[in-house]
Amino acid sequence: MLDPRTISVVAWDLDNTLFDRDAAVRRFFQWYLARLGRDAPERGGPVLLEAIMALDNGGHGDRLAFCREVRVLCGHDPATAGQLWTAWQKKLPEFIQPDSATVGALFWLRNRFRHALISNGGGALQRAKLRSAGVRHHFGAGDIFISGEVGFEKPDRRIFEAALCAWGIPPEQILHVGDHPTNDIMGAAALGMRTCWVSRGRIPPPDMRADATVEHSREVASLILPKR
Repeated sequence: MLDPRTISVVAWDLDNTLFDRDAAVRRFFQWYLARLGRDAPERGGPVLLEAIMALDNGGHGDRLAFCREVRVLCGHDPATAGQLWTAWQKKLPEFIQPDSATVGALFWLRNRFRHALISNGGGALQRAKLRSAGVRHHFGAGDIFISGEVGFEKPDRRIFEAALCAWGIPPEQILHVGDHPTNDIMGAAALGMRTCWVSRGRIPPPDMRADATVEHSREVASLILPKR
């Protein structure tokens, strides 16, 4: 069970937790296919878009390999995957739409809890996403841990240990909120952190044990703030 009285830090995942990453990716590839002249229905645009989203797999897996597969789907040389990857890093943040409910929840929570970020990805891109999602100002400079900067990816315990070392507090006083059963929930729980799974309408895997489950990140505020 989750006891809010014991929590001092709320550590957040970023993609598909603080903003709808999959929706941003869909908008990016709608733009990308339009640039290639492949967005029209008669040219298979909608079918191609769904195939790309299936390949994306929520952002998990080798990103350059993903870009190569997309280029092949679009009828281009996979050796030019670097061009897509460059466009991705530059343009994806432009397609992020801030979630007003999540931004509001962070505002109310920061009156009582310290916010932190533990995210997989490259430093520059993840920080750009934070800004585009409208939540960067909720996180102190020393409370952002990104795998591309730390050197270890969730669920590797070392990225969580880097955060614990910086904060100097017991893991049981940290609530880690994220959407990925393995990277977020099982990774944080392995170090003794409290966990909250953002289900986004999904059924929990049978081997996952979270202290709490919410469908949307906005619900975290009502979960751990004292009732009035």
